[in-house]
Parts: sequence; structure tokens; C-alpha cells
Amino acid sequence: QGVDLAFPVIHGAFGEDGELQKILEDWNVPYVGATADACRRMFYKNNAQGELKKLGMDTLPHVSFNSGNARQIISDFFAEQKLTRAVVKPVAGGSSIGVSSVTNADEAIAAAKRLLDRTHDAEVMLEPFCEGREFTVVVIQNENGEPVALLPSEIEVSYAGGAIFDFRRKYLPTSQATYHCPPRFGKEIIQQIRAQAERIFMHFGARDFVRLDGWLLDDGRLLFTDLNPISGMEQNSFLFQQAARVGLSHRQILARVLASATKRHGKKLPSKLEKDAHQQAVHVICGGNTAERQVSLMSGTNVWLKLRQSHDYVPSLFLLSPDNQTVFQVPYAYALSHTVEEVLANCENADNNARRTAELLPDITARLPLQKDNLATAIELPQRMTLSDFIEKSAKESAFVFLGLHGGIGEDGTLQRRIGNAGLYNGSGPEGAALCMDKFRTGEAIRAMNDANILTAPKHLLSRAQLLALSRSQDAGIPEKDFKALWTKLTQTYQARHLIMKPQSDGCSAGIVRLTSADDLAKYAEYVLSGADHIPAGTLPEQHGIIELGAQQIDDFMLEVFIETDKIVIQNNTLHHTALTGWLELTVGVLEQNGHYHSLSPSITVAEGSVLSLEEKFQGGTGINITPPPAELFSDAQIAQIKRDIEKTAAALKIENYARIDIFFNIRTSQMLVIEANALPGLTPSTVIYHQALAERSPLYPREFLELLIKLKSRSVTLQQQVAA
Repeated sequence: QGVDLAFPVIHGAFGEDGELQKILEDWNVPYVGATADACRRMFYKNNAQGELKKLGMDTLPHVSFNSGNARQIISDFFAEQKLTRAVVKPVAGGSSIGVSSVTNADEAIAAAKRLLDRTHDAEVMLEPFCEGREFTVVVIQNENGEPVALLPSEIEVSYAGGAIFDFRRKYLPTSQATYHCPPRFGKEIIQQIRAQAERIFMHFGARDFVRLDGWLLDDGRLLFTDLNPISGMEQNSFLFQQAARVGLSHRQILARVLASATKRHGKKLPSKLEKDAHQQAVHVICGGNTAERQVSLMSGTNVWLKLRQSHDYVPSLFLLSPDNQTVFQVPYAYALSHTVEEVLANCENADNNARRTAELLPDITARLPLQKDNLATAIELPQRMTLSDFIEKSAKESAFVFLGLHGGIGEDGTLQRRIGNAGLYNGSGPEGAALCMDKFRTGEAIRAMNDANILTAPKHLLSRAQLLALSRSQDAGIPEKDFKALWTKLTQTYQARHLIMKPQSDGCSAGIVRLTSADDLAKYAEYVLSGADHIPAGTLPEQHGIIELGAQQIDDFMLEVFIETDKIVIQNNTLHHTALTGWLELTVGVLEQNGHYHSLSPSITVAEGSVLSLEEKFQGGTGINITPPPAELFSDAQIAQIKRDIEKTAAALKIENYARIDIFFNIRTSQMLVIEANALPGLTPSTVIYHQALAERSPLYPREFLELLIKLKSRSVTLQQQVAA
């Protein structure tokens, strides 16, 4: 009775199959989105395809089955359709999880078995692999209840080697998938997609909004393969991306979706709060050319979006091009592109993008309708400048420069040195940034502390030139002549079975892998020396997922001892701990003002593989962090000691403003081993430092935490200036 409106945002089973909606209906709770019946009809793929076929729309041939009769059905379907490639997916599920590309009946049987073993009462669907171009389109209802399709997005993916548009490509920005909005289709095709999408919306009785996935086949036919009753709503999702292309902000598109639902239920949205007139400018810069440039884009975009709700600051978003010389002030619509390369391409082709968008807008403008300021936002052009111009512009406008860069010149002290006294910026100064960025020097600084409780792992440096010489069994300037000899020496010296290989200076998840043999080391070197931007999943024995290497050539590497940790597993929301060595991996944020340090609560990190992947650190819904660590593992005294030792470490590393320090802590000996310090830690929506800020005695919400970072640095600089005067 106290609920004005429920907004279901649960994807997959329970959230999109009508079950949740039926509960809300039974309790007479008003809610956003399609009815229980409409959700069921859209969600179950085989039934949805049957309805589309009855509508006269093109569909793929398909079969669905359960465990009882899978083998024969799959074999017959491959033979009847003369298939050389097919897709296996759950009948009930999202559009990316559990989807497999297969090339023969045996592979299909194995993929189906994996799905059926996971859920015994499930149904599996088999269909031919589409040859064409993939797209997705969002449909919303206008104030008259009519469906209006937004501008579709084209999904450009290399489908070679059995690749598909999977969960990683969809939700973690990487160079392996590129999105184009508007799509690179003819105007007539785009309008056909929109018209068919609106027809589907009407036929299924959808409400408020949906997202529909489909294909433009090589022969010109259109297929709609997945009907999603609830569109994804991460910060740069297709919903927000397509809305931005017609000039609607996150707040505005959500307000329209809510307005559609509240009108249906006889309710009214509250009015918007007005902002203060006097706000300081904040220039958020992200991008660059490192392996973590996509994470940087997520961090920068998130900071920009959060600060847009601030009463104290007014942010603008800037992209540092991979050449490290050019900067673009990024319009709203381009800011929601999924990769640095996409943002850059949009900025470079802005005039053509604006022209094409303007051609497609009249129908949408008339039917939503849109205001003049929406239209101006939709075709807003970027501003191009040099990095020097950006620094000068920021100083001239008294703007705080918020560095959302990870690795490279943004985190190694270079940009900090260039900004110098020209303005304020977050994070450490040039000296602290350079020290934290260099993992070898970080280790030396820890060793120089001479603290028996604060340790660092032994490290061995290897240059790119040495890797090349070792790969050819030539003189590498070291006693060892090949990888086997080097491996034997290091493992014997360190009394270690396995080693960790990582760049000497890069982000906290870039290029890091566990090596189990000299052959692994040789394989790693092969990819690095070939100029590859990533190491494919499954290349190395202890590898979990893709290892990003980035577009920038890495010249210096480091080998160190692999620390065997206790096993931590989360099953059915219960933590299971298997004691092995006593070591556990933690990450801890720390704040600084005028030389005074405050450690946040540690977070225990649970990796699926041997090394925390880029996904687990920065992608929502993947990694597991527990903040604060469970009391059954860490005593109050140990937590207090960790905080004290983190504060000592931060001082030794000359950290300013804030940072995040990754460590191992031994719950038997209470010793801490420092892995590395991140002078500009990730600030994506999913990053752990926000959890730690919320765990403070006076909790800080993400926007408040970002505002605090700006205020802490501003106060420190003001005090330094007063002292100097």
C-alpha cells in the first residue's frame, strides 16, 4: 500500500518471464513495463518466434528440446538444414548469457548438455547462425501511448573463430565490438527496422519500453531474434545511448518511461529540483592509449554523470586521444559510446553523424515529441583542441581537472607535471604518481620502509629486447640464454613453483598472468612481441578470460613470485574458506589531506581464476568484493592493523588526495604484502572504492565521495599556497 510505483530491472528468469510481474499484479502494485502475460510471450524465445511468424515476419528455422530427446533432434536438424554453423541458446534467458556458436552436431550436443545440466527442467533452442549485420532498437511509448522506436544501434563484431556477441562484448567495453548509432544502413532499412519494432511492441502488448534485437541479413531480410521486456540500464546501455542520439539525457528518458507508467496508473511524477546557480567547473578527462583505456572511459563517464547531479560542480567530459596530444570536448551523445575508439571515430566524423541524425529525427521528433533543446543536444558537435590547449582552457575557466585516466601519461606523473601550477587536479602529484606507477620502484620503496609487517614480493625486471633475445636463444645481456634457463633460475632462487608476469608500469589488471612453466613465459613473450592487443582466453593453463595488452607497445616487464592464497568460494550466498597458506587478497582505499592519511575499510576480493581479471575489477555483475571482510576470517585487531599499515604505506609512496592499494594479508602471521598502489584507481560504477566509502561510519554515497575528493585536494592546495605565502 505504501508503494507508488515499482520499477522491475531484474533481467532473465523471474524478472522478465512474467513471474515478478504476476506477483506485483496479485498484490495490486503499480509497476513499469509489460504485463506478466506480455513478458511471458516475449521472453520464451521459441514462443516469441512462433508469434512473429504468424505476424508474417521473417524468422529462422529452429527446434527446441529438453534433455530427453536432445541428441536425435540436434542431429536431424543439422542434416535437414545442411548447417555448417549454428547457435545454441536457452529458450528462457537473456540475449547473451548461455549462448554458444557451434559448427557441428557434436558441438551443439555438448553446448546443449552444459545448459541442461545447469538447469534440469530447462529447454534449449537450436537455430542457424545468422549471416548478416546485428542490430538492437529501443521502443518507448509517447504520451498518447503510441510506440515510438528510437534510432537503432548496429553491432559490429568479428564472428570469426566461433565468436558471438556474448556477455563480455555486450557489457564490458573492448575493441572486440563496435557500435554504430545511427547504424550504417540505408535510411529505408532503418525506417523498416523502426516500423517492424513498433509493430512487435503493439502485437505483444508491451508497455513503457522494450529492447528488440535482430539481424539485417545479407539478402536484405530483417529478423528479430530476441525480445527483451526490460532493457539493460547500465550507464552506457543501448537505452541511454539511443535516447542521447535524439537529445534525451539519462534523467529525461527515464522520466518519460516513468511518466508513461504513472499516467497509466493515474499518478504524477514529482517536479525536478533546481540546481544552484554558482557552481565550479570540473573538466573530466579520460581515454588515452593504455590497456585500461576502456576502463578509463567508464571511470570518466561515470564521474561526469555523477557530478551532473551535484549542486556544487558542473562537469564537462573530455577525451584524450590515443596520440596523447589531441583532446576532444565530448557531446552527451558521444560520451555514451562504448569504447575510446568509438568516441574518437564519432568525434572525427561528427559533421556526417549530425547530418545523418538530423535526416532521421523528424519522425521521432514529431511523435515523442522533442523540445528544441533536445534537438540541439542530438546534433551537438565536439570541440577539438591540443592537450596544451585543454590545460590552458581549464586554468582560464578555473576548472578542477578530474583525471579519469588509468596508466600512461595520466598516471605516471607526466600530466600532473604538465598541469603543474596551472590548476587543481585529483590524485597524487608528479612524484607520488610516478612512484606508484612503477611497480618495481614501488617494491623498492616498501623494502626501504624496513617494516617487518609490510612486505613486497621479490621482483625480476625483463625488457622487451631481452624477451626478444631469449625467444631466439641469443645474448640477452643476462646469464640465461633461453626461457627455460631463466625460469629454472628464478623458481629456484625464489623457491617458487609459479610466477606472475606483468608490465612494470601499467594499470592494475593489464597484461597480468600467472605462469606455470618456461613454455608459458615463451607463449606470453610471443604475444607481446607480435604486437597483439590481447591474449585470447585459454591460451595459458591458469588464464581466466582474455588478457588485455593494449595498443601501446610495452617495453618493460616484471616477473615476481606467485602468492598462493587460501581458497575463498561463495556458494548460495555463503562464504566457504579453505585454509592453505593464510594469505588472502585485499584492496584498500586511502584518503589524504595535508599529509594526514585515513584508510577506508579493506575489501576481500574473490577471483574466479588465478589473477583478478579486468572484468572482475570493473565490470558490474562479475567480480565479488566483500566490504568489510568477514569477521570469521579477520579479527578486529587485524582490520585495525591493516588500516594503520595502509596509512604508513601511503605515506612512504608519497600518495596525495586518494589512492587504492592492493595487498595480500596473512591471517596467520598478520603480515601485509603490498602488490601495487593505484594513484588513480578505477571509478567505474562497479568499483570497490565506492563500497568502502559507503562502509564509513558516516557513509558517503558515490557522488558525495567524488565531491569529497575535489574538496580535499582544493583545501590541501589552498593550505600549501597559504604556507608558501
